[in-house]
Amino acid sequence: MLLFWELGFYNKPFCSFGTDIADAVIKVYICYMKNKWFSLCLVCGLMASLFLVSCAKDEEEPPPSDPRDAFTGSWTCQENSRLNGASSFTLHVNKSSSNSAGLDIENFYNLGFNIKAFPTVSGSSFSASNQPLSNFTIISLSGNKTGTNTFSMNYIIRDGSQYDTCSASCTKQ
Repeated sequence: MLLFWELGFYNKPFCSFGTDIADAVIKVYICYMKNKWFSLCLVCGLMASLFLVSCAKDEEEPPPSDPRDAFTGSWTCQENSRLNGASSFTLHVNKSSSNSAGLDIENFYNLGFNIKAFPTVSGSSFSASNQPLSNFTIISLSGNKTGTNTFSMNYIIRDGSQYDTCSASCTKQ
């Protein structure tokens, strides 16, 4: 007859079993489960492992390191012009290659993709003033980020003889 303590479990010498392996496994399990400290440690260990897994903090998306990133892309622009009324067109906004805080807005005022406005970004807004655009001049331009996929613009543009006051709401495509 093989004694339990002969297997290396010295704290339970009173447990013994025969040579049948299944009987041995059952008896070892019963001997260990009778030990209240072992059961308590097992339950606490399982609870702690569940707590540690369930409390892992979700990583938040970091804000863009370059504030211009919030404005880049293709946008559907809903423009309201004092002279031309309401219109809808596409804008392409890119980072300026010549100004580290600048943007290139293609198709500004729906003048064509070869005509660009060059505002300067500061935080979540941008602005420009007295900027020539082909036969037009931007007198003033200001824009603000209004949501994750939206920004708004207000501008005054002169076409040589007339001044046009516009507001626009742009949604990312």
